[in-house]
Amino acid sequence: ILGGCQDKTPIQVGFVAELTGQRGQLGVDARDGAQLAVERINETNGIHGRRIELLIHDDKGDPDIARQVVTELIEQKVVAIVGPTTSGQVAAIFELINEANMVVISPGASSTQFSGQADYFFRVVPTPDLMGALFARYISVNRNIQRLHCIYDLRNQTYADPLWQAVQ
Repeated sequence: ILGGCQDKTPIQVGFVAELTGQRGQLGVDARDGAQLAVERINETNGIHGRRIELLIHDDKGDPDIARQVVTELIEQKVVAIVGPTTSGQVAAIFELINEANMVVISPGASSTQFSGQADYFFRVVPTPDLMGALFARYISVNRNIQRLHCIYDLRNQTYADPLWQAVQ
């Protein structure tokens, strides 16, 4: 009898990424991975009998749109947000998510700018300074390359600058 009293409303999780635009493929890949995870969880009766519902938003690589859609998701009271996929977009929403105590798990953002803070942001990839140091050691030791020139995208400096600094 008590089993019928369980809450069966879906657990809403937000998803925010650049799905269209220059880095759209990164966002599409992250969205597809999130959708696959949701499908797998829902196939096994969800979480305590509650299905997960993924609310997907395209931030178009625009910081203002990212802030707008994250604000909407916070107002909808999602339990967490997956994304954004770039460090620049996370920088645009970082203060907003912390003020709202909203957990954000990014599948691609890695900037050191978000390290060592009491915050609600979680990353699943190493920081660019670590990646840069490992890359520099690999090319120096394994490839005997002692000089390197770099071209990088200034539109995502929160990622590119620490990476380049660690390689130098």
